[in-house]
Amino acid sequence: MLSMIFYVKYDSIRYLVFKGDYAGARSMIKKVYHKDEKATRVMDYIEISSRKESSTVTLKDCFTVLEYRRSTLIAICIIIFHEMTGENAILLYSTEMFKRMESYKDLDYALTPRQGTIMVGFFNLLAHIPAVFLIKKLPRRTLLIYGHVIIAVCHIIVGAFAASTNDLGVVIMMSIFMVVYVITNGPIIWLYVSEIASDAALGFCLFILWTFVLLLSLTTNFLMESFLRPQGVFWIFGAVSLGGAFFNYHFSK
Repeated sequence: MLSMIFYVKYDSIRYLVFKGDYAGARSMIKKVYHKDEKATRVMDYIEISSRKESSTVTLKDCFTVLEYRRSTLIAICIIIFHEMTGENAILLYSTEMFKRMESYKDLDYALTPRQGTIMVGFFNLLAHIPAVFLIKKLPRRTLLIYGHVIIAVCHIIVGAFAASTNDLGVVIMMSIFMVVYVITNGPIIWLYVSEIASDAALGFCLFILWTFVLLLSLTTNFLMESFLRPQGVFWIFGAVSLGGAFFNYHFSK
């Protein structure tokens, strides 16, 4: 509550557009969107999904009415790519990952599975500090694109370390992954999706998100024990993250 009172100084772009404060919305767009984006086009796009009558838009309208369909499909794809970064899979199965890699047997200074899980969680928590400032300073599109690229690189390196049984390298890169995720894709998709999607579409996006969380929680452990091994799973996440960067580069505005 204290942080909301003393730190949060700005209203969201969607709220400003909804209230008709176009000057304030234009100012905020310059702060959080890419410099090449036209403020008028962004406001028009947001206004379609944030006007009062959009609250009565049905889920069917989101997919059949032209003015809502594009933003709905983009929001759904962004949510899917967000979940396929593998963040929830890492949090859910980090202890099992460390056990499978047997990081506590290889070296005298190696971490136990419990210590490794605590380390990943600690970096996850620590990364939220700079995230508060970077979200306000950097454009959303920039965070989405470069976030996916760096996350993909992290997954590829984690997979390489896992394949070479470099357990300490796996732990370090997983921690770096958590920091990058929290600073970039983790929080920004909620701001971005809420700005472009109608209420019904936003609810459907949440359904898609938790569906993928459930699917990943049920399949990640199985995939790591299959012929793919842990490195194969990480490489798949890396490839999907590169796809997410490509998608956001061409479709996010």
